[in-house]
Order: sequence, then C-alpha cells, then structure tokens
Amino acid sequence: MIKMLTLAKYSPEALKGMVDNPMSRSDAVSKVFDGAGVKIHSIDFCMGDWDVVLIAEAETMDQYTAVILTIVSSGAIEDWKTYPLISDKEFTEGMKTANKLATGSAYKKPN
Repeated sequence: MIKMLTLAKYSPEALKGMVDNPMSRSDAVSKVFDGAGVKIHSIDFCMGDWDVVLIAEAETMDQYTAVILTIVSSGAIEDWKTYPLISDKEFTEGMKTANKLATGSAYKKPN
C-alpha cells in the first residue's frame, strides 16, 4: 500500500461555494476516493498556505493519481502538493540498505 500526504489550496470560487452552501467536504470527496479504491485516513483543514491536509492510502499510484486529477480538474483546487509517506519500519530498512551500500560500494563522494 502507498500512503500519501496531500496539501491542497481551494480556489476562490470553491471557497465562495462552501460559504454559500456549507456542507462536509469529507462527505463530498469520499465518493471519489471510494470509487477509485483509495482509503482516506484523515482530512483536516488549516489556515495559511494550505487549506486541506489529507492522508490517504492506495494500492497503486494510478488510483491515487486518478482521485487527485478528478478533484483538481473540477476547478475546486487551485494548488496542491502530494508526498509519499514512509513508515518508520520502511525508513529503518532504507537506512540498513543505505549502510550496506555505503560500506560495501566503490562510490566516492565528489571532492
């Protein structure tokens, strides 16, 4: 499974629509996520550079891409960034592999 963090900024038109017609945004997007087989772990809102902090999990990257493209192409999102999340276990395994590569390889850093 691929766990992703997405930060999103609503378009001014979307914000106006939410003020004019208040409703749960989680309910509004859950059908898109469910339809693509993507599990939402959390949707939170914040103020500042980003409006939405979303953590979701998909089996494949194309599932997650389809969800993001569907929502962004609606015009509701003005900007977004998505980052893969790495579990502590995966990160520890990466460190172990990096240790083996660093100690057993001929790679030398540039001078």
